[in-house]
Amino acid sequence: MHNVADAIRMVEPSGLDLRTGVRTDGALDAVKLAAFMQAVAQA
Repeated sequence: MHNVADAIRMVEPSGLDLRTGVRTDGALDAVKLAAFMQAVAQA
């Protein structure tokens, strides 16, 4: 997820679409979601 913070800083998007990036076997993955949210907070 370290690329997320870098990408947000460079592009400054108005929104993000997670889709399958935080899912495992089609279900929401709490660990992946937490890592993503932490990366967003660091951006």
